[in-house]
Amino acid sequence: MTEVGAATEPDEVERIAPPTREEFVDRYVRRRRPVVIRGALEEWPARRWTPAGLVERFGDSPVPVAAVEGRRVVNDPAEGIPYREEALRDLIARLDSAAAPDGYAMVILADHLQGLARDLEVPEFAPPAPWAMYKLWLSAADTRSPLHMDLPDNLFCQFFGRKRVKLFPPAQELRMYRHPPWSRLPQVSRVDAEAPDLQRYPRFAGAAPLGCTVEPGDVLYIPRFWWHQVRSIDLSISVNYWWATGWVWGVVRTALAYQKLRSLRF
Repeated sequence: MTEVGAATEPDEVERIAPPTREEFVDRYVRRRRPVVIRGALEEWPARRWTPAGLVERFGDSPVPVAAVEGRRVVNDPAEGIPYREEALRDLIARLDSAAAPDGYAMVILADHLQGLARDLEVPEFAPPAPWAMYKLWLSAADTRSPLHMDLPDNLFCQFFGRKRVKLFPPAQELRMYRHPPWSRLPQVSRVDAEAPDLQRYPRFAGAAPLGCTVEPGDVLYIPRFWWHQVRSIDLSISVNYWWATGWVWGVVRTALAYQKLRSLRF
């Protein structure tokens, strides 16, 4: 398995044992505080996922794959994120090779690989919600996403490999250099948080991230509107559980309609 060195940066996000729903909502969701929840996935069938196991079950299935250049997902404000479809076995073979990665699978499980959703559960501490969605992420070692934010709350579930996450609170919005709303990436920053060009984006010099490493079996709670950039330390399998309630569900519903109208894809 292709792997880069272990993360050596300190964790600045609190790590806890699985909380009750009341504790999670009161201490973290209402306060919009990130937290890493250890060992929350051990009883899930998905905790046994491996790249080889996914190939055995779904190797011939086509999946959407975002383009990667220079170990970063391609993101162009005029064109968006370019995608292609390819068989899962071909993608995983390349992700696990010594070649520089050229793809990052971003799979809405309601649209592709529906059988995998049977291996997932709703975390017991997650609040009930009128809307929720699972999205699968498959990435090579030392590959990173763009810096971006999500409208719904997110439980980021790590099943295989490790990831390093940088998080920026909504109060730092003006330092994030968001693409304009008429672009194809209105929730994405122009800045690479791991290699910022401070001459072009000088306000980012004052950004103060929280960092954490997410291990297999961990769940990272990313509150709505928090900016984040994710780097795979190893070949990695992750799933987002996004959910929205109350007025946030209204915002998400409007955003989903806007994405569909403009054929936007993140």
